[in-house]
This record gives sequence, C-alpha cells and structure tokens, in this order.
Amino acid sequence: MKYLRQALVPATIFAAAVLPGWATVVPVGYADSLVGNFAGGPTNGYGDLAVDAAGNVYSTTPFSGLLTKFAAGGGVTQLGASGGNSLSLALSGNQLFSGYSGGQIRMTNLNTNTTTALATVPSDALTMAFAPTGFGALGGQLIVGAISGIYAVNTSTSAVSTILSGSSYWDGMAFNSAGELIVGSYFSGQVSKVSAGGTVTNLFSIGGGLGALAVRQDNGEIYVANENNGTIMRFSAAGASLGVFASGIQWDGGYWPSALTFSVDGSSLYYTEVPSNHPNAGVRKISGFAAYAGNQNAVPDAASTLVLILGAMAGFSVLRRARRA
Repeated sequence: MKYLRQALVPATIFAAAVLPGWATVVPVGYADSLVGNFAGGPTNGYGDLAVDAAGNVYSTTPFSGLLTKFAAGGGVTQLGASGGNSLSLALSGNQLFSGYSGGQIRMTNLNTNTTTALATVPSDALTMAFAPTGFGALGGQLIVGAISGIYAVNTSTSAVSTILSGSSYWDGMAFNSAGELIVGSYFSGQVSKVSAGGTVTNLFSIGGGLGALAVRQDNGEIYVANENNGTIMRFSAAGASLGVFASGIQWDGGYWPSALTFSVDGSSLYYTEVPSNHPNAGVRKISGFAAYAGNQNAVPDAASTLVLILGAMAGFSVLRRARRA
C-alpha cells in the first residue's frame, strides 16, 4: 500500500499537487501531473524515460523487455521485443536504444517497430546517453553506465570499449551543454564528471540511494532522484546544494534505476513512480520550468550509421532476472 514520505522543506515555498490519496510536493509555480500508467499495474517502477521533440514519452516497462510509448496527443503503444528486463533508454533520430539486465543493448526502429540486438556490455545496463561530438574520440557513441563500469558502444560496428572499470552501480547519467559526462553511483550517492579517458572528478554526494539524475542544458543544474527520502534534490553545475526541489515521491528503490529526464525544450521534468496499482502513479511530469532558448538538448543522430547493420544482425539472448524485493 502506498504511503506519503516525510517532505523535506527547503528554504522556498512549496505547494502540493494534490491527487486522491496521493500528493507530490513541488515549488509554487510548478505543477505535477500524470502522463500515463503501465499496462497491468506492475508493483515496481524501475527503469528509464526518453522524450522526443514532439513530446512523445518512451519508457521501459517493469518486468518486461517491451518498451512503452505515451503519445503526446494521447494513446499508449507497446514497442520493442519481449525477453529480459528493460532498464535504460536513449533516443537518437528514429532509433530508440534500450539496455537490459545482463547487459544486452537493443535498438528499435520507431518507424517500423523492428528491434535488433546491437551489443552486450559486461553487466546490467543501468543508464545510457549519447556522447556529443566533443567527447574525445567517443563522440557520437552510446555511453552505457552499468554495474561494473562505464562503457562506450559504437553503434556502427557494435564494438564495446571500457571507459571506467569498477562496481560502482552507475544509476544516473547525462551530458551537460559543455559536453561533460555527469554520472551518479547508487550505493555511494556520489555524483562525478567522467572524461572520455576515464578521469573522474567528484562533484558531490547524497550519501547513497541515488536512483537517477538529469541535467539542465541552460545552466548545468543537476537534479537527483534520492530513493532514501523520496525527493528530487537540486544542485548547481559546480555541485553546490540548492535544496530539495520536490518531495513525497515514491521511487522504486534498489540498484535498478529510477527514471528522471528533462523534455527536449527543458520545460518539463519527467519521472516514474512505483505504480502499485494506484491510478495517480506511473509516468509523471513536473511542468513550469523555463524553456531553453533554442534546442540545447540535441544529441547526435545515429540513425544513418545503423542502416548498414540492421539487416545483418538477428536474434536475442533472453535475459531473466528474479524480481527485486
């Protein structure tokens, strides 16, 4: 049964987005609303989200290899292929990339809804993002945060290279507008910058329970899902605490990731709560942010590099994992 976590009150004025039997506390001037529910009402809400320029929202689906599209104009569509547990997402052009328990990476053509196995990283693929062209020799490659390290996947050749080794359980990842990779570790709660060569610069720590992170493209602010206290925490680009942005959120919990991402224009912050068959939970968004002045959230378009290998790759390794507590 759902419960409302204790709200942590920063030095600002908050208002509750009051819903029957549930409340998410957001700052005055912002609004929290439901985007959609997962089919079947699963009792876990782990996974990831991606949003395109048209406002369509793509989500992993708990306890399923399938992906879910919540259309901007309404309607829900199942995408991808069954098998395994989908954990992470990255969008590039008309290709939706997904990471799974066991480390498999798949790509789904959104025009045809055909899915192909692309590569496999050494452990559960917890988070992913496309590197901008300035990210050393890895520009344009798919960067994957996993249990055992951070990896780069060449989407043209399916080659996997290691950026950083170590069991840090990387649950959050995003690039800022300067082309820097910001990553977060679940157990330590540490948020750091990682270079293409694997150099780590620590920024701050929330002390553990980091489920996801998102980065503003206009000012570099970092928003962090804190699974230990049900909040979204806000930090400056340099790592200074700016307090609690939102509270009363029931994150999934455990080292499989929670979901947190900004819309392409920066006006909304999307997240996922544990559904628990509650009509007000599922994929949600907080609106009220100032939109970016121009498209500062663009990623390299990998679609053209994938055409040559779509017909050459086939088959999936069915991945299974016992349900988390």
